[in-house]
Amino acid sequence: RMEEHHAPALLLVGVMGLVGFCLTGGIVYPASYFFVPGADNGRMEDPFNTLTKLSNSPALCVLSVVYVVLILFLNVFLLLVIEKLDSIWGAILQNVKPGCIWGCQLALYYGITGGTFGEPWKGVASWAQLIGMVVLIFG
Repeated sequence: RMEEHHAPALLLVGVMGLVGFCLTGGIVYPASYFFVPGADNGRMEDPFNTLTKLSNSPALCVLSVVYVVLILFLNVFLLLVIEKLDSIWGAILQNVKPGCIWGCQLALYYGITGGTFGEPWKGVASWAQLIGMVVLIFG
């Protein structure tokens, strides 16, 4: 039974982050560099190019740190919701998140930046995405 193995939310977030970092850094990123062709110097991912970009752009470094902190808070709050309410609420929030992100992207494109940033409505593909979101949320 899971109740017998209670662990604090921050410990779970830390373990999830460590496992994700190890899997991404140890398997996915090297595989993308060595085995998957792409447009980034002939590779799908190029860590040397990434490090060069980070070292030449303080703004990119700040945005990277902000992204990591925001993901940390997202995971902490998700686990706190699960701890205080129920895992069903955690699943509902995880399913609503892509729709919120997509809605923000559309709002950025059409309402806030006038098409400079965000994502435009892409006809049939966007309708398919909307239908997928409805099925995901409402089953």
